[in-house]
Amino acid sequence: MWRFVLVSLIFLGWAFYEISGGDAYRPAPGSLQARATRDAAEPVPDAATRPGPLSDRRRAGLAMAETGDGLPRRAVRPLEVVLRLGPGKGYGRVARLERHDEVDLLRAPGGGWVRVRVAETGQAGWMPEGLLYRVP
Repeated sequence: MWRFVLVSLIFLGWAFYEISGGDAYRPAPGSLQARATRDAAEPVPDAATRPGPLSDRRRAGLAMAETGDGLPRRAVRPLEVVLRLGPGKGYGRVARLERHDEVDLLRAPGGGWVRVRVAETGQAGWMPEGLLYRVP
């Protein structure tokens, strides 16, 4: 009996794979998967798209630690955080960060999620803003 169950599960898995598109699967335009793929391919901002010099932000009351390229530096507060492809828990995982790992803040559109780049590896992704603290 157990052999029949095993063969049935293998057949159902293969059938699901084939019905969902197999090797030729591409996410539908406008779907969550398509947006996550697009966000993952977003370029890191260059000098033309970065905020103004630090003195401008200090005048605005936003003084913070920065990397050498002018991006605000933050660090991870909890023991473990998942870096995601998009701003939400429904997006796939990019990497796992640990407490005190440093990241560069790339974008903070609001809604509680920020786009960051890991200082050590250069990987970019999204994580909840409340899980970060300013690097002194």
